[in-house]
Amino acid sequence: METTTISTSAIPQPGSKFRLAGLQSSKVLVAKSDDRLVDYPQGQIYADQWFYLEPAPTPGTYYIRSSASQKVIYSKRGAIGMYEKSYYEDQYFVFEPGSGQFQGYFRLRNNYSRTVIYDNGQRGVGNFDADGEKYSDQYFSFLEYQS
Repeated sequence: METTTISTSAIPQPGSKFRLAGLQSSKVLVAKSDDRLVDYPQGQIYADQWFYLEPAPTPGTYYIRSSASQKVIYSKRGAIGMYEKSYYEDQYFVFEPGSGQFQGYFRLRNNYSRTVIYDNGQRGVGNFDADGEKYSDQYFSFLEYQS
């Protein structure tokens, strides 16, 4: 299996597998079997690093589903992780494109909780106020699945 970076101006089609790589950390997000969302170096590829999109009930939003556990990412104030897909709006994400120095990357934004996911590589993965200052640890790119 190989991965290549794909354009962030084109969100993967629902069902297409991808990994999410942090701009600052250079690590990928991992959906652990204990429902934690963590990071791991990009070089080694494991099944729990793959995600795919599913349209969520609110137009323009998506579930980010783990292809290994089938659980989806959630983000609420002070907490992130993986949970069974439901109609909780803290599971609905939009991909907010970066500009300026963040051109070509995007933020994983949850409009319900008004949070974005970050991965700074030191403190790991968490969330931050979506309306606060924009930092490089809040930006991600897609790494597409290649068979």
